[in-house]
Amino acid sequence: MVNRKVRSHIGPNERRRSNRLPIAQPVSYKSRPQRKGSELTGSGNTLDMSASGVLFTTDASLSEGERVELAVNWPATIDGVALKLVVSGRVVRADVTRAAMSIERYEFKTARRAPMPDFQELGRERSVS
Repeated sequence: MVNRKVRSHIGPNERRRSNRLPIAQPVSYKSRPQRKGSELTGSGNTLDMSASGVLFTTDASLSEGERVELAVNWPATIDGVALKLVVSGRVVRADVTRAAMSIERYEFKTARRAPMPDFQELGRERSVS
C-alpha cells in the first residue's frame, strides 16, 4: 500500500474541519425548499470534496441556507458496478455558477440495488404527469 500525503489547505485562520480533495465528477442536484412546489433541479460537476462538504458547479443559482440533495458519480466501482454517492445538507456559500454545501447525511448507492438518481429526469417526469 502506498502512503500519499494529502495537501492541506488549512491555514491558521481556516475554519474548515476537513482537508479538501480535488475530486471532479458529474453531479445532479435538487433543492429541498421549505415551500412545496419550488423545488429546483440541476446538474454540474464537483470541484472539491471533504468529509464535511462539497464545492460544485451549478446551472441554476442556489441560495445560502437552502437544503440540497446531491448525487455524485463516484470514481470507483464494486465488482464492476457503478457507485453513486448521495449526500444531503445545506448550502453554506453560493454564487451564480457555484455552491458549497455542508454534508449532514450521505449514502452510497449501486446500480443493481437502486437506479442511479437523475434529479433532472425525475423533475421532468413529475411535470409531465
